[in-house]
Amino acid sequence: LDTKIMDVYLNGYRVDEPEGKETRSIDLHIYISATDETTHQVIAVALQKATHRMDIDMHAYSFAVFRALRHVLPLAHYLIAEVEGEISSLHYIKDGIIAASTSFPYGKNTLLRRIMKEKHMSALTAGSLLRLMLDEQSHLSELALERDLLQEEAGRFGALLKVATENLTKQHLSVPHLALLTEDKTATFFSYAIKKSGIISTKTETGRTQMR
Repeated sequence: LDTKIMDVYLNGYRVDEPEGKETRSIDLHIYISATDETTHQVIAVALQKATHRMDIDMHAYSFAVFRALRHVLPLAHYLIAEVEGEISSLHYIKDGIIAASTSFPYGKNTLLRRIMKEKHMSALTAGSLLRLMLDEQSHLSELALERDLLQEEAGRFGALLKVATENLTKQHLSVPHLALLTEDKTATFFSYAIKKSGIISTKTETGRTQMR
């Protein structure tokens, strides 16, 4: 899908605009994303039918997120957690580049389905109830999350996140910074779950960034 240059070093120094510069040595950090041909073709055909366009280009969302956040978060080491509908993706930024990425099977819909099952509700009603449960106070509220169901689900998400983090970094690591990308209505829950997991250093706060 993508082959993008993340960083360029000329003569051992990082350079943002290397074009036209002379150098004795060059080091490149390259981001590559790929998918199997069958999946690519199925998605392309579906998009062509829906948009009536034949020139369909596909790109990895994770690299776009990284490029946007690297200017907002000028940090050497941090994690980016994207909570999507069915899965969550985790990206380990080391020395200012994407060192590794992974995903695990827990997303916003996972939480909604649990509420639907326990409360015998439709998806729309469960979504409304979730917003009410999380909107009791305007900031992260331990009181609003004392409910057994949310506590249990926060533990499930946190356990998966912790394993994914350890697999990415190859060590039991408490990272100082994490950027959380999710929609507003679930940001409180997932921020709480991340803090409860213990992967974030106690002296720092979880960053919440909304991407549209």
